[in-house]
Amino acid sequence: MKYSVDDAGWGHVLLGCIIAMACEDFDAPPFVGEIGVEYFQDPLFLRKEYLEKAYEIVKAGIDYYRIGKGDMIICCSGYVLSFAVEKLREEGYSVVVESHAERKAHKFAEEAFMKKLKEIGAPVDKLLPDDSNRNRAKNFYTLLNWARADKSREKFLKTGWSFFHPERKKFKDFW
Repeated sequence: MKYSVDDAGWGHVLLGCIIAMACEDFDAPPFVGEIGVEYFQDPLFLRKEYLEKAYEIVKAGIDYYRIGKGDMIICCSGYVLSFAVEKLREEGYSVVVESHAERKAHKFAEEAFMKKLKEIGAPVDKLLPDDSNRNRAKNFYTLLNWARADKSREKFLKTGWSFFHPERKKFKDFW
C-alpha cells in the first residue's frame, strides 16, 4: 500500500501547521493533525520542537492506518517533516521524499489549514493562489495586516520567526 504525507501552513504567518496523511490506493478518510501555533512561538520555536511534534503526528497516522514496514510512505520534502522522515527510516519504514507532491494528503492538508484560517476570521477570500513568490508575499502581508489590526489576534502569529526578531537575522545559520 502507498500512503502520502504533506503539510500546510508552514509558510503562512498565522497559526501553526497541518500535517495530513492519506491512503493513495483507495478512498479512506484522511488522518489530519495540527502542530499548534505555540510551536512557532518562543521558547518552543527556538528549540525546534515543531519537528518532534510533526513526527508524533505522522506516527499517529501510521497507527491510524496500521501502516506496516512493507508499505510505502510518500512524504513531501517540506522541512517540517524532515525529522519525521529521518526517524521513520531509522525505524525501518519505506519512505520516499518528493518535492511538490500533489498527492491526496496535499489536498487534505490545504483544506484543513484554510478551514482553520476561516475559523479565526482571517480574510481567506483575499488570498491569492500560491503559484508565485509575488502572490505568497502578498498573502503574507494580507494575513499579517489582518492580525496587526487587532491586538487580540497576536496569539495567532508565528512570532518565533526572525521576521519578528530582526536581531536573529544576522545569526540565521545559528538559529
